Amino acid sequence: MRSRLGLPEVVSIGLVAVLFAVLLAQVVLRPFGLGFVWAEEFAAFAFIALVFFSMAAAHHRGEHMSVEAFQEWAAPRLSPRTRRVWRAGLLVVELLFLVLLSIGLGQMAVQTWGSFAGSLSGFRYGWLYLGVLAAAAISVVALATQLVAEIRRAPEGSYS
Repeated sequence: MRSRLGLPEVVSIGLVAVLFAVLLAQVVLRPFGLGFVWAEEFAAFAFIALVFFSMAAAHHRGEHMSVEAFQEWAAPRLSPRTRRVWRAGLLVVELLFLVLLSIGLGQMAVQTWGSFAGSLSGFRYGWLYLGVLAAAAISVVALATQLVAEIRRAPEGSYS
C-alpha cells in the first residue's frame, strides 16, 4: 500500500470536496429560492468522474477489490507457478476490459463533442468522456505495472 497521494487520489479528493460544497450550498440555498440550476447535472457528472478516478486510485495503490473466493479455494491445489499464471491472467483480463472501455470512451468523446450539457453552459459532453478516459488510462498503466511485476516475480519457494 502506498501512502503518498498520486494524481487519481488528488482528483478523487477534489471531486468529493467540490461535490460536497455544491450539494451543501444547493440544500441550504434552495429554501430561499437561490439554488443552482446546474447543481443536479454537475453532481451527476462529478459522481461519474469520481467513480472512475477512485477506481484509478485503487489500481494505483494496488488496493482494487477482487473476488478471491476461487483463488482461496484453489490456492492449496495449485502449484506456485500456476498461481502466478492465474494472477497474471486476471490482470490481463482487467487490462483488456479497460483498453476496450478506453477505445469506446474515445469514440464517445468524438461523437459527443458537439453536444453541450443543458444547464452547464459551455460544458461539452465530450469532456466527461475524456475525464473518464484519463482515469481509465491511469488504471491501465497501474495494471500494466502490476502485470510486469507479477511476471518478473520469482516463483514462490525459490531462493533467488
